[in-house]
Amino acid sequence: MQTGVKRFITVSSSAVGTMIYLDGKPAKNYPGLQVLPDAATLSGLRLFLGNSPYGSNPWSGEMRRVAIYGRDLSAQEVAERFAARRRGMPGCEGAVACYSFEKQESSWFGNSAGPDNPLLVPERLIFDRNLLTPIQMDDHDFQDILLNGLGFMPLGFLWFRWAERTFGWGRGRALWTAAACGFLISLVIETTHGFIPSRDSSQRDVVCNTLGALLGAAAAALAVKRFTR
Repeated sequence: MQTGVKRFITVSSSAVGTMIYLDGKPAKNYPGLQVLPDAATLSGLRLFLGNSPYGSNPWSGEMRRVAIYGRDLSAQEVAERFAARRRGMPGCEGAVACYSFEKQESSWFGNSAGPDNPLLVPERLIFDRNLLTPIQMDDHDFQDILLNGLGFMPLGFLWFRWAERTFGWGRGRALWTAAACGFLISLVIETTHGFIPSRDSSQRDVVCNTLGALLGAAAAALAVKRFTR
């Protein structure tokens, strides 16, 4: 997008996928990606515009108006709303909430779509950070789980060999201390991530890292057993 040029951006999402429109025309399609499930609502959720929830993807520009709908919009509806905005009309028909930021008289903005849901824009936005969030799974987490496990396997492998040679520990003790080492290091890392806006702090990562260290130690034990026959 060009600097100094007003653009009309629409994001429409359904079970089929998510489509991004620019000035009433399709610009980018994400098949299979749904922003919010059909049966879900925005209750208890937060919508971030202009940045990610972690503050790592800022957008530079001015936001003049925002409209939120309770359903996905068709390509024709998007084009009609873009045409309405070009004619100077609000373009809030059918919206659950519609806010105009062109005239700011206070921190509160009225909802042009109805009397409910006024919007408060704080002077300073502070992102809430959760420390070691509970384990959650979805279809997009497999790669992250795999990387977390593989990343700690070398640690477990090297710990096993070092503990066995340095202290003369048996395989069982070397295995479980490797897992404990992976757990403690991962716990420190994930706790630190809880204070970094661009990172997640997750119990799942601690579990995956610990299992990765244990698997690495097990691989070392099998290698020692095979080559010392």
